[in-house]
Amino acid sequence: MDTASVESLPPFIRNLSGPALAAEFARARLSAARARRPTVALTDAVALGSALGLGPSEMQRSGGCSRQTIYNVLRTGRAEPSPVELDLELLACALAAGGEVSTAELADRLRVDLGVAVHAVGRLVARQEMTAAASSVLPGTLVAATDRGQARVREVLDEMLLGRADGIAVYLAITDADEARDLGRAAEDLIGGREHVLLDASVAPSTMRGPELALVVHAASMRTALEIAQEVWEELRDAAGLDHAAMRVASVLPPASFEALPSGVLDAFVDGIAATAPPRAADAARRARSRFDGRARERSLAVRCLTAAASSLRLAVGRSGGAPAICDGDRAFGELSIVSDLRLDADREHIQRPLARALDRACERLGPLPGGRLGSMRAPGGRPVVVEPVHPTEQDLLAIAEDSGAAVGAAAAIGVINVENVLLTVALAAD
Repeated sequence: MDTASVESLPPFIRNLSGPALAAEFARARLSAARARRPTVALTDAVALGSALGLGPSEMQRSGGCSRQTIYNVLRTGRAEPSPVELDLELLACALAAGGEVSTAELADRLRVDLGVAVHAVGRLVARQEMTAAASSVLPGTLVAATDRGQARVREVLDEMLLGRADGIAVYLAITDADEARDLGRAAEDLIGGREHVLLDASVAPSTMRGPELALVVHAASMRTALEIAQEVWEELRDAAGLDHAAMRVASVLPPASFEALPSGVLDAFVDGIAATAPPRAADAARRARSRFDGRARERSLAVRCLTAAASSLRLAVGRSGGAPAICDGDRAFGELSIVSDLRLDADREHIQRPLARALDRACERLGPLPGGRLGSMRAPGGRPVVVEPVHPTEQDLLAIAEDSGAAVGAAAAIGVINVENVLLTVALAAD
């Protein structure tokens, strides 16, 4: 996989490596098995999940099947997987090991014939997707996945996530803030990072009475999804060292893609893009928006939207590199001073005008003080000019995001930026 292809992957996948990448790959395989069963696909997916150390509840949640089905599959012998599937399983197991591991151990973990595994590892070594500690691969030869092998797993993971069937989103109410933190930490260890999120009540204060743990269950029915959620809830409480307590369901959204978590700012950003971008770019923006994982607050998202819009104009006028994060009123004032003085052609004015509106509002409302206004003395001994702090309202953030989206859409219309990459960066980048 070349560098350009790697850079085109969503940041979530691009930044995964080693055991974390292997675990996400196993979860995606389980989800794909539910969507396309025959049983043999589930058998392979459960074998891989078990080999990588996923617990029964996590395999239930990803695969949408009962715990008894998991146990039955684990007791069933495997048919020999296809060469392509086996190659990927071997790479995932090698990544999960976090270093060198013998070919015999890989075969044992995956429950495949040792001779078949040795032949497959030799194939991977020849393709430079694995390295071996000896010139010829034998059962005791130590092997490890290479960067090329890791890139191959990432690419297949991206394909599976894009084509995955929607899951049922289950929102579990939590009344105690300390318990919420403990359950959130346990979920980080037990549940796929993109398929759960601990939501603060401030996300939807009009409807939420406290924190909620949202998770996606890839089940065929709501009844099955709730049964699996109950198993996950009990395992999370055990892992967090909490007493058993009844599961309280705040909401169930079937069929729902968990990735499309609520964000008024992202919705406004996409609306702005759709108003000025070509239809194909607007569709790409909507698909990318659905990958939002819920981990960023609305103000942070608005800052990213504004920064992306400013970066788009810089690219449109031939400047390399993006704009620095426009995270307060003073930085918005500095960028607005530059943007307002530009004399541009009609195409680039379509980027400049909405960006200027967004920067102007950010300058006045983003805080902590209005941009470009410092306290000063009127006269020696006189009273100082006091600049009062400001805080953006929800409407301020939505307006900044929508105008920023219009600027990004206009940049996409003249081919300056890839709108899908912009959306993924805004939705998933770390602060």
